[in-house]
Amino acid sequence: MLRRTPLAGRFPVIKSLFFLLRIVAAWMLLFLLAAALWSSLPLIGHMEGPIVFASGITLDDWKWNAEQLNKIAGVAAKSGLRCGYHNHNMEFRSYGGVVAYDELLRLTDPALVTMEMDLAWVYTAGVDPVKYLKKHAERISLLHVKEVRKDMRTMVDRIQAQTTEVGSGKIDWKHVFKAMEPARIAHYFVEQENFDRPPLEAVKVSFDYLKGLAAK
Repeated sequence: MLRRTPLAGRFPVIKSLFFLLRIVAAWMLLFLLAAALWSSLPLIGHMEGPIVFASGITLDDWKWNAEQLNKIAGVAAKSGLRCGYHNHNMEFRSYGGVVAYDELLRLTDPALVTMEMDLAWVYTAGVDPVKYLKKHAERISLLHVKEVRKDMRTMVDRIQAQTTEVGSGKIDWKHVFKAMEPARIAHYFVEQENFDRPPLEAVKVSFDYLKGLAAK
């Protein structure tokens, strides 16, 4: 008696190829969804200066963003990927007392969507990230350790980087690291977007500061 056997089961190479194609398809879908999400934002200006977002972004827009994140994360999970959301400063705009970032936390599925918190952008919005690191420790698994300049201007409607070497600006890093739960933070990434010295020299300044902080 003849029996039909799936090709993937008979040929390991084909099975591996199917798995690879699933991953590629998932990444392509993620890219398309991300492009659609980005194109939906009411961008009104992008010159050499700051990226200016219209104040017309509504709370409903952020709720829609949360829905899309859940969809993207669901697709990613099927291929063994985890979806993480990286913030800027505009997520901390308040709408009648409701902060957009709080809505993202409330409406996204914790089992699917993790948060990659960029500490400098939180400070740029005039918010202390320690509040979130303590209250939402179970949602934040990745960090961007990024410093803001001492003359930083607070803003939520414009994306304008105001960064410097870690330990050279306004952020109290001892306070920040003390608030973290190390077991919950999988990785942190040192990042800098503005330079007054060669980038490799700037990286060493940040590295030396963080190394000294860890030794204390």
